[in-house]
Amino acid sequence: MVIGTPEIQITYSNIREFSFSEKTENAWNEEKVNAFLEAILEFKKELKYRCDKIDELYEAKSKLTCLQDRSKENLQIINDIIASLKNLHSALLLQLKAIQPIKEKGIAVKEIEDFELAISDVEESYDDLDYVFFRFPNDKEMQKITKELEQLFK
Repeated sequence: MVIGTPEIQITYSNIREFSFSEKTENAWNEEKVNAFLEAILEFKKELKYRCDKIDELYEAKSKLTCLQDRSKENLQIINDIIASLKNLHSALLLQLKAIQPIKEKGIAVKEIEDFELAISDVEESYDDLDYVFFRFPNDKEMQKITKELEQLFK
């Protein structure tokens, strides 16, 4: 029994109990740590999946920009693709905003930065399609340059 004031006895008792529990219990429960690490790995996999999917879309967009058939139906579909890409871009920006605190804590920094770059590719994709199919064809200066380039490559 500890002799002293009630404050000393309470402090001693609290320290003694806490010290003993730390020595006898697994404070860093291995299962909890492993679950946390697994969650980080899963998060990184999800980001990589999204980046890979965006890369596929970027490649598909690149093929579309060479499309010669500019029929009204095709232009309507391309216009819908541009709108869908803009919607995708907005959704991805919201996701990025939600995961910024994770990056600020130093978790999955490279993967989040890759995701940021992929989001930029989505924006570039809809801009490219818009310029190629809707802005440049109506631009007389651009038409002239395009014809000159075509003549050079014949």
